[in-house]
Amino acid sequence: MRRDRGTGMCWGLLAAWLVACGDSSGGETGSVMATTGESSTAGGATTSATTADDSEGTSSGATSTSSTPGPTTGAPPDNPFDDPPQCSSREYWEEEEDEGSPQMNPGEACITCHTTQDDAPTFLIAGTVYPTAHEPNDCFRSPPATDAEVVITDAMNQMFVLPVNQAGNFFLEDEDATLVLPFTAKVVLGDEERAMGTPQSVGDCNSCHTQAGANGAPGRILVP
Repeated sequence: MRRDRGTGMCWGLLAAWLVACGDSSGGETGSVMATTGESSTAGGATTSATTADDSEGTSSGATSTSSTPGPTTGAPPDNPFDDPPQCSSREYWEEEEDEGSPQMNPGEACITCHTTQDDAPTFLIAGTVYPTAHEPNDCFRSPPATDAEVVITDAMNQMFVLPVNQAGNFFLEDEDATLVLPFTAKVVLGDEERAMGTPQSVGDCNSCHTQAGANGAPGRILVP
């Protein structure tokens, strides 16, 4: 009986020792794993810090780029003389229907033509106003050209206001006025105006303001 009790006690002590060793080993293993985990976490923090540095570098680069603006370019203003050739009204004067009318031959050099005709009135000023810059001869005007007026001011400061008719034509007959050269000219539409840059001595406006432009004129006489 004593031997059995001793044997049982020995086995009990051995079991207790094994359990204690197992717990200690498990604790140490857990500690190692925890340490490994901390190391991994620290590595993650290091990686995160590096990423933050990279992000700051990228942000800094972006800031540097945005702080150096490129050249500022704006769209150039529209030039009405860049418009393509066109008959904006799509209506043409027909000689056989309207011979001798004030609406005849819009766009053509009125004074040059009238000096060749014995019975034609003579003009001091004559021309045609168009809504676009390269309208062909004999093309009728279209609004707003017919709502405009041509204002002529001569060297004596006399002012002549010439209405624009349904063809776009305007004129000043020599029997109606005495014009002292040179004169200035402008087209007025409401509160807007388009003025010639230099005084003129030739009243045959369409001789220069042709479809393509001649003698320095860029094209037709335009509304503002």
